[in-house]
Amino acid sequence: MIWLMLMKLHRLLLSPRIAAILLSLIGLISVFGTIPADAVAGWFEPRGLFRKWWFISLLIGLAAATGYSAVVKTIRLIKRPTSGRLSLSPSRVIQGPVYSFPISFHKIQAFEKEVSRLLGSKKYRVDAEGKDSEMVLTGRKNSWGEWGPTLVHFGLVITLAGGLVTFLYAHVREIMITEGETVQLPGTSSKMKLEKFTVIRHAGTREPEEYVSRLLVQNEEGAIRRRELKVNYPVVVSGYKLFQMRYRADVLWLELAVYQDGEVMEVFRIKPGEKKKLARLPFIIQAGEAVLPDFAVDQEGNVTSRSPYFLNPALSLTVYDSLNQENPGETFWTFEDLFTHQGEEKGLGFAIQRMKKQYASGIRLSKDPGAPVAYAGFFLLIAGSFLSGFVVSRKVIVRFTPSVDRKEIVMTVTGARSRDGFGLEREMESISRMVRNLFMRGIQT
Repeated sequence: MIWLMLMKLHRLLLSPRIAAILLSLIGLISVFGTIPADAVAGWFEPRGLFRKWWFISLLIGLAAATGYSAVVKTIRLIKRPTSGRLSLSPSRVIQGPVYSFPISFHKIQAFEKEVSRLLGSKKYRVDAEGKDSEMVLTGRKNSWGEWGPTLVHFGLVITLAGGLVTFLYAHVREIMITEGETVQLPGTSSKMKLEKFTVIRHAGTREPEEYVSRLLVQNEEGAIRRRELKVNYPVVVSGYKLFQMRYRADVLWLELAVYQDGEVMEVFRIKPGEKKKLARLPFIIQAGEAVLPDFAVDQEGNVTSRSPYFLNPALSLTVYDSLNQENPGETFWTFEDLFTHQGEEKGLGFAIQRMKKQYASGIRLSKDPGAPVAYAGFFLLIAGSFLSGFVVSRKVIVRFTPSVDRKEIVMTVTGARSRDGFGLEREMESISRMVRNLFMRGIQT
């Protein structure tokens, strides 16, 4: 009973139909998993499908079937017979020419080395097997090409194993670190400090060329060195791979100049959202909560920012009369110091003279112990695909048997069918002609 169950399991794991069904299901679910969350209107979380127990079970089932098939094929390749008897179905055997030579069978030994050398000239590795009733020479070429499908199977299993290790043990998180701040990498004694964050723009344009986080890194041995983290140029620290993801610019304070009838009356500092009374004028200033880095007004008249870069910074100010605070204040925008505040301009005005900005860098910390395993699987997949696609193994058998009256030798050439069937047939014909010519010369001499 147990043996019967094991045989059924054996056939199930080796079934191409089961493997195709598993691959189709995994592929279909993967397509659903890549749908943007907004497109499904909250019906389900697409990326959450990859963490469902049934999806992981499908992956384990595929890995089990593929791994078992790879092991079985490996055993068959290692234990394959060296004799010339093809253990193949008739549909996989190509029958070549048949010739007869008028010599007795006991003289075949004299031609064995010559035929072996002839096959060797065509890069075949030759094995000879002789009996009283026949002589068989087996030539194999590019035998390592037979390992292609097996390597692909092992590569898939190892890649899935790497994904499982990543799923169980990977550590990925994002942090926002401000200039001057020091953080410790989780699970290590390594530290890093953001010394400076810089946005480098293309010359003459508003478009950024790159973002650079200048880090001061102390590793677990205590060694300190400076590293530059850029987009698409990750930095590795104590097993963590650091990626530059985003940034944020915070305005700590602004220095504003107060103009009265074109003359500077006062210069003061104020923080976004802060309320402050002027020292020399009877006004209270309420600063807006945020600074617009690149002030603009769209076609509908709405105030917006053209870009995240401080090209035309503006701050919303509300001015209250300190002598009569019950009256609603007047709100307007103030910009950097321009010539319009000077000279004959009348009334009250404000201008931004300086501002203190502090950047925060968004960095992704990724520690993935499954990555080396997956890379090994990728290597085997590539190697196996190369062997399967470009290295065609061939097996040719030259068999000599005596005729019924044992006065002649009958030579037959057969081969194992491969992807290059036409090339194999031509090579079998070439081998047959060469062996025939060899025997004819031997008979004549």
